[in-house]
Amino acid sequence: MDSVSPARHWIGLLADSEDLHVLRFAEDGQVPERRKIAAAPILRGSTPLADAINELCSDWLQYSPATALVGAGLNALLPADTAPAPIEVPFELAPLARLLRPIRQPGLPDLHLLPDFAQNGILPGRIDHGTAALLGVRSSTDEADLLVGLLGEQHQWVRLDRQRVRRLVSFITPSLQRLLSGSADQSADTPTDTSADWHAGAFDFGLAVARGEEQQAGMLASLGSPQALVRSGQLAATEQGSFRHGLLIGHELLGLKRMEPDAAPHCPVILVGPEDRCLRYARALQLFGFEHVERARQAAERGLWQLARTLDHGAPEPAG
Repeated sequence: MDSVSPARHWIGLLADSEDLHVLRFAEDGQVPERRKIAAAPILRGSTPLADAINELCSDWLQYSPATALVGAGLNALLPADTAPAPIEVPFELAPLARLLRPIRQPGLPDLHLLPDFAQNGILPGRIDHGTAALLGVRSSTDEADLLVGLLGEQHQWVRLDRQRVRRLVSFITPSLQRLLSGSADQSADTPTDTSADWHAGAFDFGLAVARGEEQQAGMLASLGSPQALVRSGQLAATEQGSFRHGLLIGHELLGLKRMEPDAAPHCPVILVGPEDRCLRYARALQLFGFEHVERARQAAERGLWQLARTLDHGAPEPAG
């Protein structure tokens, strides 16, 4: 591992469905170095979280023993009686320091965790891996009203009204796409269509079907149509995956518009996720009447940096 100078720095931790990531922040918020380790041993309980953190960045901590550790998306890696309870939607994002929950880990500086965000009710939802990204998006724009698409393991759409998280809507579109393509063993971030297999025309065809009168029969009816379209010559066999992808995204956006009927066309949409996925959603959103669609890069990093800086102004005392 590379050595670091004893200059002041902060360490950010992020977990996703596959890995635990650590990022070293310099005083200007830049990330000169990052590392990762598989999350599976931590989830199985064979590797304690503290040991994994030490393996990743013991040299960073050696040079700066009092470095602040701030993390997001780590709650699944902690014992249930240690992980902080989720914050219920709706809630206010500011001030950020009130969101942090200090946790003591053996042999480490206090780990300040951002809890998950949860919405209870008939359609419950939960944001875990995307919490830091949501904060990063909010800190990088002056728009009062935002619709944020977190395109990760699940697709989660968050309505922000200034600093208030108003609503959370979740969809399992990636899992359905992998199931329909016969690749359910792939990770959530594996593209469902490679660039070589991607057919924009078939994708748009699927979106059009989802938007048309046929959608009144529901998504299950339209998902059965690709093979019939191939037999009738309206769709090539190699285009079925892109067509289904368009259908799924189209029905997702129909559901989103029903849940947020006042969002289109003027509410700005910010997308967070893999580039190819964001490009396809941007294309679909514009066809569904959303006029302002952008992609946010490094949103999770910005969110972690905002949280780390709040520790300079005081944070709650560690529990336990």
